[in-house]
Amino acid sequence: MKGRKRQIVVDTVGSLIRALVHLANERDKTAVRYVMQRIPVTQRWRRVVLDAGYDTPAAAAFCRRIFDVDYEIVKRTGKGFEVLPRRWVVERTFAWLGKYRR
Repeated sequence: MKGRKRQIVVDTVGSLIRALVHLANERDKTAVRYVMQRIPVTQRWRRVVLDAGYDTPAAAAFCRRIFDVDYEIVKRTGKGFEVLPRRWVVERTFAWLGKYRR
């Protein structure tokens, strides 16, 4: 779909917890608050892993204030394809959703 962005939250095995679709002119750094406000808070969470697009002090404060957990930013280190820790789980979920989208 043109002009739309998808933000998803998955658990460690890739099961979808929450999804948010918004206009493409909205930045990821502002959309992270909308999707994180809709996540059910559980006591089992130890850490939140975020993409480099969400690396803001506001997102860090939000994770600490709402979830009371540490957060980790996964950044790319070079050009080209590389398997990043825990990021492949989200990419696999997007692939599952894309296959059944149409």
